[in-house]
Amino acid sequence: MKKTIYLCLLAVALISLTSKRLAAQTISSYTDMPFCASAFDSSYVIESGYVTNDSIIVYNGDGTSDIFAPSGVSGGTAYYYPYHLYGAPGTYSKKIVLQSGGVRVDSVTYVYVWEPCELIYLDFYADNNSNCVQDGGDTWLYSGAATVRVDSAGVPVDTLTSPWGWYYVARGSVGTVYTFTLLTNPSGFLPTCPSTGSVSVTITSAYGYASAEIGFQCDPSACLDNAIHGSNSVAITGARTNIQFTTSRCATGTETATVTFSPKYSVSSVYGASSYTVSGNVATINVSGLSATNPVWVSVYYSPVGTLTLGDTAKTTITIPTAGDCVPGNNTVISIDTLRSSYDPNHKTVMPVTNVAAGGKLEYMIQFENTGNDTAHNIHVMDTLSDNLDINTIKVTGGSAPCKMMLSTWAGHNVVKFDFPGINLLDSSHHGKC
Repeated sequence: MKKTIYLCLLAVALISLTSKRLAAQTISSYTDMPFCASAFDSSYVIESGYVTNDSIIVYNGDGTSDIFAPSGVSGGTAYYYPYHLYGAPGTYSKKIVLQSGGVRVDSVTYVYVWEPCELIYLDFYADNNSNCVQDGGDTWLYSGAATVRVDSAGVPVDTLTSPWGWYYVARGSVGTVYTFTLLTNPSGFLPTCPSTGSVSVTITSAYGYASAEIGFQCDPSACLDNAIHGSNSVAITGARTNIQFTTSRCATGTETATVTFSPKYSVSSVYGASSYTVSGNVATINVSGLSATNPVWVSVYYSPVGTLTLGDTAKTTITIPTAGDCVPGNNTVISIDTLRSSYDPNHKTVMPVTNVAAGGKLEYMIQFENTGNDTAHNIHVMDTLSDNLDINTIKVTGGSAPCKMMLSTWAGHNVVKFDFPGINLLDSSHHGKC
């Protein structure tokens, strides 16, 4: 009888402990954030049900361990940022233990792999002074994007497209050779540094940085390719149209675009144009100084006509002449947008706006604006991409300032980062230029 009672009480005790355990502290999420160009590994750990003086122990898998207190606590949730410096590349079995009052209350175990790698700065530039050195006498490419094939140890592994280059994560053992070979030239340019359009980089250490450059010069015999890229933001207040003019022409010249905007608006101001006229709901925009190495950006601002209705649509069409143009397909931009209450200067748009079948192409435009009272010197934009997108097809096709793109993974998802170093974006008092 005593034995039976004892077992029943033990069962009750176990149930009671299980109930408390579920309501107590737990590691609700954790993410490793390795840096390719460093032996430094950083993590991000979130604890639910935080109690004062809780901490975590991280067993790094290399025979060492570290204890970390929370970096911040909010509403019963604690945030930890553990880090560790590894001595060599390898595969490590890591364990994170949550402890409270000296008692271990939760843990997670996972495998962390640190591969040898280098971050390669791949640059495309216009070698205007013909010295095959990217210096102050040179400019960036704008008229079109270059596409290169990436070979690792002689095996093709990637294809990259950008007007300015790439931050490329090269993985492999020391001595592995990465080769970047030009597949298509940017519109109106030919490779000159080197003329083969192929450069190689050898991984020299387990982690570090390297650089590779391909210089181009304008090709005066290239066919004429004038192009526009545009975005429209329709809203109750702050509606605008942004237009980038590019050309393959070596000499500077002029270009004219027509913007047919919705009769729901009237033009209030235009920035970046040498001149403009408005007739009805058509604005004629003239730009000067346009060349293959000097794009021109124009912003058209609108005021509402009458009372606008949220959820209504507005159509905008931008065109430039196609006569004599060898690529007329990039001379027109048409968009139909839904009215919002106000314009957000930092936003992302996509075309087309309908459902897209597998294999279809989506074109995104990411916009940001300096709304502060001082110059923004360095800017980067990061975005976690949908798992429904094929990351291998991503291409940078243009922008208002040179940027470098880098791809990485975070918690199993693809992350893209755009860097604008030295952009020196003017403050908000410079309307239309910030």
